[in-house]
Amino acid sequence: MAISQVALSNTFNEFRSTFNDAANTINTLVPSANAISANSITLGTLTSGRVPVVSTAGLIVDDSNLTYNTSTDVLTLGGATDASSTTTGTLIVTGGVGVAKKLYVGTDLSVAGDATFTGNVTILGSNSEISTTQININDSLLQLANNNTSNTVDIGLFGQYNSGSANVYSGVFRDASDGIWKFFKDYTVEPGTTIDPAANGFSYANVSIGALSTANNISIGTGQAYQINGANVLSSTVLGSTVLASSLTSVGTLTTLAAGNTTITGTLSTTGAITASGGVDKLTTTSGVVSVSASAAPVSGYALIASSATTATWQTIPFATTGKAIAMAMVFGS
Repeated sequence: MAISQVALSNTFNEFRSTFNDAANTINTLVPSANAISANSITLGTLTSGRVPVVSTAGLIVDDSNLTYNTSTDVLTLGGATDASSTTTGTLIVTGGVGVAKKLYVGTDLSVAGDATFTGNVTILGSNSEISTTQININDSLLQLANNNTSNTVDIGLFGQYNSGSANVYSGVFRDASDGIWKFFKDYTVEPGTTIDPAANGFSYANVSIGALSTANNISIGTGQAYQINGANVLSSTVLGSTVLASSLTSVGTLTTLAAGNTTITGTLSTTGAITASGGVDKLTTTSGVVSVSASAAPVSGYALIASSATTATWQTIPFATTGKAIAMAMVFGS
Protein backbone atom coordinates (compact mmCIF):
# COMPACT_ATOMS: atom_id res chain seq x y z
CA MET A 1 0.00 0.00 0.00
CA ALA A 2 1.35 3.34 -0.98
CA ILE A 3 1.85 5.93 1.75
CA SER A 4 0.34 9.14 0.73
CA GLN A 5 0.52 10.97 4.03
CA VAL A 6 2.79 11.02 7.15
CA ALA A 7 1.78 12.62 10.41
CA LEU A 8 4.81 14.41 11.99
CA SER A 9 3.12 15.88 14.98
CA ASN A 10 3.90 13.04 17.38
CA THR A 11 7.43 12.66 16.00
CA PHE A 12 8.12 16.33 16.61
CA ASN A 13 6.72 16.12 20.09
CA GLU A 14 8.94 13.14 20.88
CA PHE A 15 12.00 14.97 19.53
CA ARG A 16 11.17 18.03 21.60
CA SER A 17 10.72 15.98 24.74
CA THR A 18 14.00 14.16 24.19
CA PHE A 19 15.85 17.41 23.53
CA ASN A 20 14.45 19.02 26.66
CA ASP A 21 15.51 16.04 28.74
CA ALA A 22 19.03 16.22 27.31
CA ALA A 23 19.19 19.97 27.92
CA ASN A 24 18.07 19.52 31.49
CA THR A 25 20.75 16.86 32.00
CA ILE A 26 23.46 19.10 30.61
CA ASN A 27 22.28 21.99 32.74
CA THR A 28 22.68 19.86 35.88
CA LEU A 29 26.38 19.42 35.04
CA VAL A 30 27.10 23.00 36.08
CA PRO A 31 29.49 22.76 39.09
CA SER A 32 27.87 23.36 42.43
CA ALA A 33 30.33 23.70 45.33
CA ASN A 34 33.07 22.15 43.16
CA ALA A 35 30.92 19.06 42.44
CA ILE A 36 28.97 17.76 39.46
CA SER A 37 25.40 16.85 40.40
CA ALA A 38 24.83 14.41 37.54
CA ASN A 39 24.65 10.72 38.43
CA SER A 40 26.47 9.56 35.30
CA ILE A 41 28.06 10.97 32.17
CA THR A 42 28.50 9.11 28.90
CA LEU A 43 30.69 10.74 26.27
CA GLY A 44 31.29 8.73 23.17
CA THR A 45 34.28 10.80 21.95
CA LEU A 46 36.65 9.89 24.83
CA THR A 47 39.48 7.39 24.21
CA SER A 48 40.09 4.38 26.41
CA GLY A 49 43.21 4.71 28.60
CA ARG A 50 43.31 8.49 28.53
CA VAL A 51 42.64 10.69 31.55
CA PRO A 52 39.70 13.12 30.97
CA VAL A 53 40.33 16.75 31.94
CA VAL A 54 38.43 19.99 31.62
CA SER A 55 39.79 22.18 28.84
CA THR A 56 40.17 25.93 28.95
CA ALA A 57 36.80 26.17 27.19
CA GLY A 58 35.11 24.27 30.00
CA LEU A 59 34.69 21.06 28.00
CA ILE A 60 35.55 17.56 29.15
CA VAL A 61 38.29 16.30 26.84
CA ASP A 62 41.19 13.84 26.85
CA ASP A 63 44.72 13.96 25.47
CA SER A 64 47.14 11.29 24.25
CA ASN A 65 49.92 12.79 26.44
CA LEU A 66 48.06 11.94 29.65
CA THR A 67 47.27 8.23 29.95
CA TYR A 68 46.63 5.76 32.72
CA ASN A 69 46.98 2.00 32.43
CA THR A 70 44.47 0.35 34.76
CA SER A 71 46.25 -3.00 34.46
CA THR A 72 49.69 -1.78 35.57
CA ASP A 73 48.62 1.34 37.50
CA VAL A 74 51.05 3.44 35.43
CA LEU A 75 50.31 7.11 34.88
CA THR A 76 52.14 8.60 31.90
CA LEU A 77 52.60 12.32 31.33
CA GLY A 78 53.99 12.71 27.84
CA GLY A 79 54.79 16.40 27.77
CA ALA A 80 58.29 17.44 26.68
CA THR A 81 58.65 20.84 28.35
CA ASP A 82 61.96 21.11 30.24
CA ALA A 83 62.22 22.61 33.72
CA SER A 84 64.55 25.38 34.87
CA SER A 85 62.82 26.33 38.12
CA THR A 86 60.09 25.18 40.53
CA THR A 87 57.40 26.77 38.31
CA THR A 88 58.42 25.38 34.92
CA GLY A 89 58.35 21.99 33.24
CA THR A 90 55.76 19.41 32.27
CA LEU A 91 54.85 18.57 35.88
CA ILE A 92 54.70 21.31 38.51
CA VAL A 93 54.26 20.32 42.17
CA THR A 94 53.95 23.06 44.77
CA GLY A 95 54.08 20.68 47.72
CA GLY A 96 56.41 17.86 48.69
CA VAL A 97 56.75 14.62 46.76
CA GLY A 98 57.19 11.27 48.44
CA VAL A 99 58.72 8.52 46.32
CA ALA A 100 58.63 5.05 47.86
CA LYS A 101 60.44 3.32 45.00
CA LYS A 102 63.42 4.14 42.79
CA LEU A 103 63.61 7.54 41.11
CA TYR A 104 65.19 7.70 37.68
CA VAL A 105 66.17 11.01 36.06
CA GLY A 106 67.08 10.69 32.40
CA THR A 107 68.89 14.02 32.10
CA ASP A 108 70.31 16.71 34.38
CA LEU A 109 69.25 16.90 38.03
CA SER A 110 69.25 20.29 39.72
CA VAL A 111 68.65 20.69 43.47
CA ALA A 112 68.35 24.24 44.80
CA GLY A 113 68.37 23.20 48.47
CA ASP A 114 70.21 20.62 50.56
CA ALA A 115 70.39 16.99 49.45
CA THR A 116 70.55 14.23 52.06
CA PHE A 117 71.38 10.63 51.12
CA THR A 118 70.99 7.94 53.75
CA GLY A 119 72.23 5.26 51.36
CA ASN A 120 75.30 4.94 49.15
CA VAL A 121 75.91 7.34 46.27
CA THR A 122 77.43 6.03 43.04
CA ILE A 123 78.61 8.51 40.42
CA LEU A 124 79.43 6.96 37.04
CA GLY A 125 80.19 10.10 35.05
CA SER A 126 83.63 10.79 33.63
CA ASN A 127 83.90 14.20 35.32
CA SER A 128 82.47 15.16 38.72
CA GLU A 129 82.76 18.77 39.88
CA ILE A 130 82.20 19.99 43.45
CA SER A 131 82.03 23.73 44.08
CA THR A 132 82.07 24.28 47.83
CA THR A 133 84.02 26.02 50.56
CA GLN A 134 84.35 23.01 52.87
CA ILE A 135 84.29 19.22 52.53
CA ASN A 136 83.90 17.03 55.61
CA ILE A 137 84.79 13.34 55.25
CA ASN A 138 84.52 10.84 58.10
CA ASP A 139 86.92 8.29 56.58
CA SER A 140 90.48 8.64 57.88
CA LEU A 141 92.03 7.16 54.73
CA LEU A 142 91.05 8.11 51.17
CA GLN A 143 91.56 5.66 48.34
CA LEU A 144 92.56 6.81 44.86
CA ALA A 145 92.86 4.79 41.66
CA ASN A 146 91.03 1.77 43.11
CA ASN A 147 90.99 0.12 39.66
CA ASN A 148 94.71 0.58 39.00
CA THR A 149 95.46 -3.13 39.07
CA SER A 150 97.90 -2.95 36.15
CA ASN A 151 99.86 0.08 37.49
CA THR A 152 99.21 2.20 34.39
CA VAL A 153 98.12 5.49 35.98
CA ASP A 154 99.76 7.97 38.32
CA ILE A 155 98.24 8.52 41.78
CA GLY A 156 98.13 11.90 43.47
CA LEU A 157 96.55 15.27 44.13
CA PHE A 158 96.95 18.56 42.28
CA GLY A 159 95.60 22.08 42.22
CA GLN A 160 95.47 25.01 39.80
CA TYR A 161 97.08 28.42 40.25
CA ASN A 162 98.24 31.30 38.09
CA SER A 163 101.98 31.74 37.70
CA GLY A 164 101.56 35.33 36.50
CA SER A 165 101.28 34.55 32.81
CA ALA A 166 99.02 31.48 32.64
CA ASN A 167 97.13 28.91 34.68
CA VAL A 168 99.39 26.04 35.75
CA TYR A 169 99.17 23.06 38.10
CA SER A 170 101.03 21.86 41.17
CA GLY A 171 100.69 18.82 43.43
CA VAL A 172 102.13 15.51 44.53
CA PHE A 173 101.85 12.15 42.76
CA ARG A 174 103.23 8.64 42.60
CA ASP A 175 104.93 8.12 39.25
CA ALA A 176 103.81 4.76 37.85
CA SER A 177 106.98 4.52 35.75
CA ASP A 178 109.34 4.33 38.76
CA GLY A 179 107.12 4.15 41.85
CA ILE A 180 108.53 7.39 43.32
CA TRP A 181 106.35 10.06 44.95
CA LYS A 182 107.13 13.50 43.49
CA PHE A 183 106.17 17.08 44.32
CA PHE A 184 105.75 19.17 41.17
CA LYS A 185 104.84 22.69 40.05
CA ASP A 186 104.32 24.83 36.92
CA TYR A 187 102.70 21.99 34.93
CA THR A 188 101.10 23.70 31.94
CA VAL A 189 98.35 21.15 31.16
CA GLU A 190 95.69 19.79 33.47
CA PRO A 191 96.88 16.34 34.57
CA GLY A 192 94.90 13.37 33.33
CA THR A 193 95.85 9.82 34.24
CA THR A 194 99.61 10.43 34.00
CA ILE A 195 102.08 13.27 34.52
CA ASP A 196 105.21 13.55 32.36
CA PRO A 197 108.24 14.89 34.29
CA ALA A 198 109.99 15.56 30.97
CA ALA A 199 107.29 17.74 29.37
CA ASN A 200 104.69 20.48 29.83
CA GLY A 201 106.90 22.72 31.95
CA PHE A 202 107.25 20.13 34.72
CA SER A 203 109.39 21.32 37.62
CA TYR A 204 110.06 19.85 41.05
CA ALA A 205 108.45 21.88 43.82
CA ASN A 206 110.20 22.88 47.04
CA VAL A 207 109.13 21.05 50.19
CA SER A 208 109.62 22.35 53.71
CA ILE A 209 109.40 19.76 56.51
CA GLY A 210 110.53 19.19 60.08
CA ALA A 211 112.67 16.20 61.00
CA LEU A 212 113.41 13.79 58.16
CA SER A 213 113.69 10.08 58.81
CA THR A 214 114.61 7.74 55.95
CA ALA A 215 114.82 3.96 55.83
CA ASN A 216 117.23 4.09 52.89
CA ASN A 217 119.73 6.45 51.25
CA ILE A 218 119.05 10.09 50.43
CA SER A 219 119.74 10.68 46.75
CA ILE A 220 120.65 14.18 45.54
CA GLY A 221 120.10 14.93 41.88
CA THR A 222 122.89 15.84 39.47
CA GLY A 223 124.04 19.42 39.91
CA GLN A 224 122.15 19.89 43.18
CA ALA A 225 123.90 20.81 46.43
CA TYR A 226 123.07 19.72 49.95
CA GLN A 227 123.28 22.58 52.42
CA ILE A 228 123.49 23.00 56.18
CA ASN A 229 122.87 26.52 57.49
CA GLY A 230 123.20 27.87 53.96
CA ALA A 231 126.62 26.27 53.32
CA ASN A 232 127.14 23.49 50.78
CA VAL A 233 128.28 20.25 52.42
CA LEU A 234 127.85 18.03 49.38
CA SER A 235 127.56 18.52 45.64
CA SER A 236 127.12 15.75 43.12
CA THR A 237 129.13 17.51 40.40
CA VAL A 238 131.38 20.06 42.13
CA LEU A 239 133.62 18.54 44.80
CA GLY A 240 134.68 21.83 46.30
CA SER A 241 135.30 23.03 49.84
CA THR A 242 132.88 21.80 52.47
CA VAL A 243 132.11 23.55 55.75
CA LEU A 244 130.44 21.80 58.67
CA ALA A 245 129.09 24.32 61.14
CA SER A 246 128.79 21.81 63.99
CA SER A 247 130.60 18.78 65.36
CA LEU A 248 131.10 15.71 63.21
CA THR A 249 131.04 12.31 64.88
CA SER A 250 131.71 9.01 63.11
CA VAL A 251 131.36 5.59 64.71
CA GLY A 252 132.99 3.89 61.73
CA THR A 253 135.50 4.76 59.04
CA LEU A 254 135.32 8.38 57.89
CA THR A 255 136.16 8.76 54.20
CA THR A 256 136.41 12.15 52.51
CA LEU A 257 135.80 12.34 48.76
CA ALA A 258 135.82 16.08 48.27
CA ALA A 259 138.60 17.50 46.13
CA GLY A 260 138.65 20.72 48.14
CA ASN A 261 139.07 21.51 51.79
CA THR A 262 136.73 20.35 54.54
CA THR A 263 136.46 22.67 57.52
CA ILE A 264 134.91 21.59 60.79
CA THR A 265 134.16 24.40 63.20
CA GLY A 266 133.22 21.93 65.92
CA THR A 267 134.86 18.71 67.11
CA LEU A 268 135.89 15.81 64.86
CA SER A 269 135.56 12.57 66.74
CA THR A 270 135.96 9.10 65.22
CA THR A 271 136.40 5.61 66.60
CA GLY A 272 137.58 4.31 63.23
CA ALA A 273 140.29 5.21 60.77
CA ILE A 274 140.38 8.53 58.89
CA THR A 275 141.07 7.91 55.20
CA ALA A 276 141.16 10.09 52.13
CA SER A 277 141.37 9.20 48.46
CA GLY A 278 144.54 11.27 48.03
CA GLY A 279 145.96 10.96 51.51
CA VAL A 280 145.87 13.50 54.34
CA ASP A 281 148.39 16.21 53.62
CA LYS A 282 148.04 18.05 56.88
CA LEU A 283 145.96 18.03 59.98
CA THR A 284 145.47 21.23 61.90
CA THR A 285 143.18 22.52 64.63
CA THR A 286 142.85 25.85 66.36
CA SER A 287 144.12 24.31 69.60
CA GLY A 288 146.88 22.24 68.02
CA VAL A 289 145.46 19.02 69.47
CA VAL A 290 143.68 16.24 67.61
CA SER A 291 141.82 13.61 69.62
CA VAL A 292 141.61 10.11 68.14
CA SER A 293 141.31 6.64 69.65
CA ALA A 294 144.44 4.67 70.50
CA SER A 295 143.58 2.08 67.88
CA ALA A 296 143.35 4.56 65.02
CA ALA A 297 145.84 4.24 62.20
CA PRO A 298 148.60 6.94 61.94
CA VAL A 299 147.90 9.88 59.65
CA SER A 300 150.21 10.09 56.63
CA GLY A 301 152.72 12.90 56.97
CA TYR A 302 152.42 13.26 60.76
CA ALA A 303 153.55 11.33 63.78
CA LEU A 304 151.08 10.89 66.61
CA ILE A 305 152.51 10.38 70.09
CA ALA A 306 150.36 9.66 73.13
CA SER A 307 150.53 12.33 75.77
CA SER A 308 148.67 10.15 78.27
CA ALA A 309 148.17 6.43 78.24
CA THR A 310 144.96 6.73 80.16
CA THR A 311 143.30 9.35 78.01
CA ALA A 312 144.77 8.23 74.69
CA THR A 313 145.28 11.83 73.67
CA TRP A 314 147.81 12.26 70.88
CA GLN A 315 150.04 15.21 70.07
CA THR A 316 150.84 15.95 66.43
CA ILE A 317 154.51 16.39 65.60
CA PRO A 318 155.09 17.32 61.96
CA PHE A 319 158.08 15.88 60.13
CA ALA A 320 159.55 16.32 56.68
CA THR A 321 158.03 14.48 53.71
CA THR A 322 159.67 11.49 52.01
CA GLY A 323 163.18 12.09 50.74
CA LYS A 324 164.00 14.73 53.29
CA ALA A 325 165.54 14.63 56.75
CA ILE A 326 163.13 13.97 59.55
CA ALA A 327 163.16 16.22 62.56
CA MET A 328 161.04 14.98 65.45
CA ALA A 329 160.57 16.33 68.91
CA MET A 330 159.42 13.88 71.55
CA VAL A 331 156.75 15.05 73.90
CA PHE A 332 156.13 13.05 77.03
CA GLY A 333 152.85 13.19 78.81
CA SER A 334 152.42 13.20 82.54
